[in-house]
Amino acid sequence: MPSNVLNQAARDRKLQPAQVVQYGLPIRKGFWKTPSNADDRGALRQTLGLDLELPAVLVVGGGDGMGGIVEIAKSLGEELGAGKDVPAYQMTVVCGNNRAAKDALSSNNWGKGVKVNIQGFVNNMDEYMRASDALVTKAGPGTIAEASICGLPCMLFSFL
Repeated sequence: MPSNVLNQAARDRKLQPAQVVQYGLPIRKGFWKTPSNADDRGALRQTLGLDLELPAVLVVGGGDGMGGIVEIAKSLGEELGAGKDVPAYQMTVVCGNNRAAKDALSSNNWGKGVKVNIQGFVNNMDEYMRASDALVTKAGPGTIAEASICGLPCMLFSFL
């Protein structure tokens, strides 16, 4: 555990001091809670404006929307929607502070086979991760750790 707060939380859950080692990558508070169940996922999807039934892929490029996020999102969107007349998948792309990426992806013609939700910088990445079925991201250690906490499978497309 990377903080005194998490160390105390472990002890509050009846772990013995010998069972707790304090080290590691700090994570944001939204990721401290236990992974959600199916009911929580549906509520999160509703809150985020996502379809309750379609499989959800989350694409992120960190706070700065790096790693070729535009090309990755376009290619993935084409694959997910290929040959379909109705949406079979949904994809949320979080562009971070990369306004050019957000503008380019917002104006893209995605076709009928995939629902696409384009976001800029978000403060609720934990909710987007818990509402998703898979994550496509650059190989940033923070994002990978957060996805692991959520039990979210990762596909990596770049590195820093």
